[in-house]
Amino acid sequence: KKMSKYSVGERVFAHHYPLIYEAKILKTEMRPEHNNPSNKIPMYLVHYLGWKETWDEWVLEERLLKFTSENQAMAQKLADDSKKSSKKRKKDEAESKGRKRKASEVSSKDKWSIDIPMSLRKKLVKNRNKIAEKNLVVLPSTPSVFEILNMYLKENSDDSETHTKSSSNLIYFDEVIEGLHQYFNKCLGTLLLYRFERVQYAEQLQKNSNKQVSELY
Repeated sequence: KKMSKYSVGERVFAHHYPLIYEAKILKTEMRPEHNNPSNKIPMYLVHYLGWKETWDEWVLEERLLKFTSENQAMAQKLADDSKKSSKKRKKDEAESKGRKRKASEVSSKDKWSIDIPMSLRKKLVKNRNKIAEKNLVVLPSTPSVFEILNMYLKENSDDSETHTKSSSNLIYFDEVIEGLHQYFNKCLGTLLLYRFERVQYAEQLQKNSNKQVSELY
């Protein structure tokens, strides 16, 4: 049994990727560890100062930092870096508008379309219902996103007929698959998970630090 490092009412810093926010601990509880129910670990209900209560959430101790001048400086640096990144992104978006006319001239034969089989659609609906009932998936997943994308890549790479008919698309095929890998790894924790799934996500990252997220989900 792990003892609580932080107390109710304590002012702390909390990680909420990609930044660190000032927060206050509202409540603390000892809860069974996800993959080891016999072991209890501390969980903290935090309120992010300056944000609505709808953002309050239960977090693992690993996401919290003591309220010190060093951690305050780190939080400020992350915020400054984020602003710089945002400005660069806006500049890139402005430049991309000038290329829209050229992109619109791309022939329809070069566009991709995905036909989702009925069996897969039914599975997606079933998974959606599980999420609605707040049922956690079993991790690590089999097959994982990493395995699925690589199987898809291998299948298309080995298909000589596909190479002949879609050579213009296959030039960028490897890059697209790698891009999907990277996008999934970067965005799962911040964009693709519900709040109640993030505790499980944090635990998996801690226990499988040598693996990519796409190898776990």
